[in-house]
Amino acid sequence: MSCEGLLPSHADALSPSAQREAMYKNKGMTSVEMRKRRETNTAQLRKQKRESEISKRRNIDQNPDSSVYDEDDSMSGPLEVFDGKNLTKLFSNDPSAQESAMRLFRRRLCADKGNAPVDEAVALGLVGRFVSLLSSSSTSVRRDAVSVLGSIVAGTPAHTQSVVHSGVVPTFVQLLSSDDDELRERSLLAIGNIACDHSAHRDLCLSLDVVPAILRILNSSAKPAEIRSAVWTLSNLCRGKSPPPDFSKKLLVTGKESIKKEVCWTLSNILAGNRKQIQTVIDAHILPSLIHVLASGDFKTRKEACWAIGNALSGGNAAQVATVVREGAILPLCDLLTVMEPKIVNVALNALDCILRHGENIKNKSKTGINPYCALVEEARGVEKLEFLQQSPNLEIYVKAFDIIENYFAGDEPEEDALAADEANGEAAKSVTTFSF
Repeated sequence: MSCEGLLPSHADALSPSAQREAMYKNKGMTSVEMRKRRETNTAQLRKQKRESEISKRRNIDQNPDSSVYDEDDSMSGPLEVFDGKNLTKLFSNDPSAQESAMRLFRRRLCADKGNAPVDEAVALGLVGRFVSLLSSSSTSVRRDAVSVLGSIVAGTPAHTQSVVHSGVVPTFVQLLSSDDDELRERSLLAIGNIACDHSAHRDLCLSLDVVPAILRILNSSAKPAEIRSAVWTLSNLCRGKSPPPDFSKKLLVTGKESIKKEVCWTLSNILAGNRKQIQTVIDAHILPSLIHVLASGDFKTRKEACWAIGNALSGGNAAQVATVVREGAILPLCDLLTVMEPKIVNVALNALDCILRHGENIKNKSKTGINPYCALVEEARGVEKLEFLQQSPNLEIYVKAFDIIENYFAGDEPEEDALAADEANGEAAKSVTTFSF
């Protein structure tokens, strides 16, 4: 019974607060139930948005030649895929009959979500047959089977559950290593929709080592569409209220350098988000492994780790910056001041500036009047490296290094030393005009 139908007959008997309670749409629901409902609604909205983005590519351009369909198929209604003739073809052992049936199923089930007869397919128990056809000798049948299953998992949570319960998720993960581009991309989309449906489904995918498979695609694929699908799927593996397993931490410790590099890149994107995302990485205890890579990985991996740490520092609050410092980020950041790549030197300089700026806030609030992070930079021989960078022919690096020393390490110099420093800085400033960029 709706609230509108209830209130008029009882309005006089209810207090204003009771009337408001009766009108409240969540009345009678616990906080756990409301959270589950929000998660379900969020997953549905995410799926709908993604399906809208990819529907034309997925449903139209797979077989643009209209002759690929049987003449009878082109005239059939949405529910005629379930007639006896087509179902006989579907369960036949004849590959050509299977191809004919699966073409029609793909055409109907991958249609607009308002018309696709997904409920009927699930109710008839056809999910198991679609799964079995993933091992068909026909590439066409395998592609259509992945598309149909992908369309089912893009539906309601009940639809997704029916596919997950079929045990097909390990097969989807295996197909990410297929030589067939279309099988890979359609499997990516299916996994992405499964992962965003529920944290338990996400964790199932992660337990099957799906992340290394996706990273291999990102490393090797030259197709923008496949790369977009891989990134979208990877982002869904990072979603959910319950914290995901520490897959990034594991890969940073035991993975190959190429995988470590991609994990650092992924973490960099996460850490470039809001403070809640930064805190998620901290809570997952990934920072120690990330900083270890920053200190000891190969140069390409250290660069990606530097971007990640820089993002955490630039967007983090005081407590988050303190955590990054406590985990030992200052020393490897200072070490990167001596590399020959100006862009990375700038990232490291900006990261150190963020740390020292937060240290100034501590200094201003404390009784000691000391920036606690200055001593750590000095211990890492950072000041020496900053002074060296004031000889850099790169103007941006020169200015940033000069500003850091001026703002945090100038101190209360004796008058003679201050005068000498001013003269030296004046000469350095004049010489900037002779630098070639």
